[in-house]
Amino acid sequence: MRPLQTDPHDTAWKRFLHRRGLTKGDIVITAGGLGLAFACAIFPWYVFFNQESFGPPEMRFSGNMTPGRPDPSTVQPPLVMAPMTPDEFPVMELDLFATGTPGADEPREAIAEQPFPGELPVYRLVHVANGRAMIEDDGGLFVVQPGSSLPDATTVASIEQRDGNWVLVNSNGSVFTVE
Repeated sequence: MRPLQTDPHDTAWKRFLHRRGLTKGDIVITAGGLGLAFACAIFPWYVFFNQESFGPPEMRFSGNMTPGRPDPSTVQPPLVMAPMTPDEFPVMELDLFATGTPGADEPREAIAEQPFPGELPVYRLVHVANGRAMIEDDGGLFVVQPGSSLPDATTVASIEQRDGNWVLVNSNGSVFTVE
């Protein structure tokens, strides 16, 4: 029978680590993580119990701390010039008209060629169903119903059937039929 060979440096701790597949580096990283977690858990409590060290500095007041009227020299700035007399104030003409009037009463020159906005967008009626109409313009297809805005800044007055054809009537009175 062979005697058991025992290593004097072999401890139960080393056998445990070897069995688990852990190295010394793993132990150091684990211990560091646990230490950091403990410090993060304790630090808010440390701040809570020592607020005077972490809060804003205490406000210190200076000057006259006695109750009563403040010193007028601290409230009012010194005058730069002598006060104005009533004769030095400019004469003001009040306009009592509610909305005000322009500065001059002269008529303005009329512009010979008044610029107007560009052409109104063109759209066409594509389909009508269930009280709604589908229209098409340069931007694509849109579904409208009575009261909806149209591309030419009018609204849909009605969608109705005339002589067997569906028509869309806008607020200007223009009529569009299905094409």
